[in-house]
Amino acid sequence: MSIKRILTILFICSISLVLPADEISKDLLTSEEYQIGMMVKMIETAIQEPEKPESLEIIAMYGTDTRYYVMIRGWLTQKLAGVQSQNQASHNDDQNSKLMRKEIFLTKAIRRIDLE
Repeated sequence: MSIKRILTILFICSISLVLPADEISKDLLTSEEYQIGMMVKMIETAIQEPEKPESLEIIAMYGTDTRYYVMIRGWLTQKLAGVQSQNQASHNDDQNSKLMRKEIFLTKAIRRIDLE
């Protein structure tokens, strides 16, 4: 079992100790922590699937929110640095083209949230 899954289970269990069962789903779905978690999952999916047209829009939607701009821009910058490093170290043409597409996507995403 992954650490992420264990933490999620522990979080839900801790909530169930504080709230009655019928209030858990309402409060959980409207909590800021849940909303941020969903945002993180959506952005991670967008980064993993740069070929989808909605990926850039998802990143732009959250990245232009001033509450999350610094976090998301930092995340994208670190991902870009990692992709560039992998691209420089790789000698496989297929891998390089895939990494280059991801690098272009991440660069566009950073520019998009910077320009908004």
